[in-house]
Amino acid sequence: MRGAISFCAAAVCIAAIATPSPVAAATPPLEVDDLAQAWRWRTYDRDGRLPAGPVSALGHDRDDMIYVGTDEGLFRYNGYHWTKLASVDPLGSSDLKRIVESGGEIFLVTSRDVWVLRLGVELRRVYQSPSFLIAESPAGEVYVVDLVERTHLKLEKDGPGPVDGGANPVPVPRGEPLDYVVDAGRVHWLATDEGLYQRDFGAGRPWKIDSGLGPQLSGLRCDRLFLVKHQSVRSLPFQIVVSRQLWARFESPRGTPILARREDSGRWAVVSLADPQPSVERLIRDGQGS
Repeated sequence: MRGAISFCAAAVCIAAIATPSPVAAATPPLEVDDLAQAWRWRTYDRDGRLPAGPVSALGHDRDDMIYVGTDEGLFRYNGYHWTKLASVDPLGSSDLKRIVESGGEIFLVTSRDVWVLRLGVELRRVYQSPSFLIAESPAGEVYVVDLVERTHLKLEKDGPGPVDGGANPVPVPRGEPLDYVVDAGRVHWLATDEGLYQRDFGAGRPWKIDSGLGPQLSGLRCDRLFLVKHQSVRSLPFQIVVSRQLWARFESPRGTPILARREDSGRWAVVSLADPQPSVERLIRDGQGS
């Protein structure tokens, strides 16, 4: 959407309204106020001093300040006002792809490098590569898989280093890496064209094919990974546990998508394409996690 952002409670959403089809031409477009509990939403647009143009990145820090990357630069919202951060001008106008918070620092990710924004005034490049994948852990750590050097690194505010304190970076497995995430257990997952690899946290531990895939998924191309909100119940003592469950999209030998989720047992369960969950349909079609 161009120049308008809606916030709902703790979640941040960018709403995109499709052009009505000829059949529904008489139906007015859906507005934020038409949604249930509209009082939870607050919309920011040019009237709220958010600049016009596309939004390329969206994030927030531990103080709940909102950061928005636009064609006109990086803007920060402190709960009252939008402010353009002049210190990020070296990033260019539209190359900002992602905003990640870690340890109180804001990492700004472009297509070729990673910068750290400290206190909103100091900008420092901490990583540069023609091609890399980046992921953050729930513990607030930031990691990269360098696709040129074939190395796995942890990003600190002063630059990259080994993931687990070892003397040398652990090499990336063979194949073409396509996606990368870190789960709540600090297990690293790498989707490649030769299968799904995992790496447990620990000094010198290598990448390995996940043993829980089973014969149906083992060796298949894996191109997308998702951490989806998951709720489970424990009986002794009784408690409801909310976590992030790992989902993956594979490609069958015939080229059709296969969606699977990793169960608590470590085994993978293939999800039927007829599954009624809207989020499942979206994962298959668009490759977007919830």
